[in-house]
Amino acid sequence: MAMSLADLLLPLFLLVFLTRSRSQCPTNPSAIVNDTQVLLSLRDRLGIKVWNETANPRAWRGVEWSSDNQVEGLALSRFNLSGVFPATWAELPSLARLDLSQNGLSSLEVPCKNTQLNLLNLSSNSLQEFPEPREFGKPGPQWELLNSGQTPKNGLSGSIPETFGEMTNLTRLDISYNRFTGDLPDIWSKNLELRYMRITNNSLQGGLPPSLRRLRKLSDLRAAYNSLSGPLELEDGDFASIEVLHLGLNWFSGTIPATLGGLRNLKILVLTGNRFSGTIPGELSKLSHLQLLFLMGNRLSGDIPPELGNWSNIREIWLDSNDLTGTIPGELSKLSHLQQLVLSSNDIGGELPSGLSNCTELVGLSLNQNKFSGNLPDSFRNLSHLLLLSLSSNDLKHLYKG
Repeated sequence: MAMSLADLLLPLFLLVFLTRSRSQCPTNPSAIVNDTQVLLSLRDRLGIKVWNETANPRAWRGVEWSSDNQVEGLALSRFNLSGVFPATWAELPSLARLDLSQNGLSSLEVPCKNTQLNLLNLSSNSLQEFPEPREFGKPGPQWELLNSGQTPKNGLSGSIPETFGEMTNLTRLDISYNRFTGDLPDIWSKNLELRYMRITNNSLQGGLPPSLRRLRKLSDLRAAYNSLSGPLELEDGDFASIEVLHLGLNWFSGTIPATLGGLRNLKILVLTGNRFSGTIPGELSKLSHLQLLFLMGNRLSGDIPPELGNWSNIREIWLDSNDLTGTIPGELSKLSHLQQLVLSSNDIGGELPSGLSNCTELVGLSLNQNKFSGNLPDSFRNLSHLLLLSLSSNDLKHLYKG
C-alpha cells in the first residue's frame, strides 16, 4: 500500500514536537500521538484543510486539548463538513464535547462502544435520521443533546424517541426546527436531570403529558410553533422549578388555569397565539418573580384583574388582540419596573388613569384600537423614558387638557 506524504512526515513531526514539548507537557506524552493520528484520520475522511500535520496539533482550529494532552472537545461548527461524520471520533478516549453545528452533514456514525461524550450539537445540518440515544452508551455526568434545525434545516421526523426519557443524565434537549410529529410522549423518567427542553417548530400534537410536567428540575420549556392543543392542564406540584414556559403559537383552548399562579419560580410566561378564552385569572398575581407576560392573540375577555398590580418584578405586559373590556385598573400604577404595557385591539374604555405616570420606566405604551375617552393626563409628561405612545382609534378628545 502506498504511503502518503502525511504518513511519512507525521512520525518525524511528532518526534520533534514531543522533544520540544516534554518540559512543558510531561504528564502524558503518548496521548497527543494517539489523538493526533485520530484527528488526521478524521481530516482525511472529511477534507478538513486547516489541520496541517506540520503544525502544532494543540493549535489546530476547533480542537480543545486538556492539560494531559488529550482531546476534550471538537468545535467544528461552520467547517463546511458534508456527508457522513465517521465513527472515528470515538477513538478519542477523553472526548466530551462534539459540536458539528452549521454544516451539511447527512448522518452521524455511532461506534459500538461506550464513550465519554456528554455534549452533542448537530444543529443546522441536513440530517434525515438520528441514532437511538442508547447507542452512545453510558453518558457522562451531564448529557446535552442540541439538535435543532434552523437554517439549513435538519429533516428529523417521526415520533420523539422514547429513549430520550430514559437518559437520566440528560440536562439539555433541543430538537427544534425539525419535523417531529405525533403526541408529545409521556416518557419522561422522574429521575431525569432535564433542565432545558426546546421542541419549538415541529408538528407535535396533544397536550403536555404528566411525566413532563412533573420533572422536578425542568426550568425552561419552549414548545412554540407546534400543534399542541386541548386545555392546559396543571396540577399542584407541576413544573416545580419552571422559570420559562413558552407555549406560544399552538392550539391550546379553554381557560388559562388558575394553577399557573402556583409556579412560584416563573419569570417568563408566553401563551401568545392560542385559543384561550375566559378571564385572566387573578391568581397570576402570585407569580412574584414574573418579569414578562405575553397573552396576546387569544380570546380572553372580561376586566384586567386589579390584583396584577401586586407584581413587583414585572417589566412587560402584552395583552393585545383579545376581547378585554372594562378599564385599566389603577393598581397597575404600582408597577414601578414596568417598561412595556401593550393593550391594543381590545374593548377597554374609560379615562386613562393618571397614576400610570408613576410607572416611570415605561418605554412603550400601546393603547390603540380601544374605547378610551377623555384627555391624555398631564402627568404623562413625566414619563421621561417613553419612546412609543400609541393612542389611535379611540375616543380621546385632546392629547392634554388646556
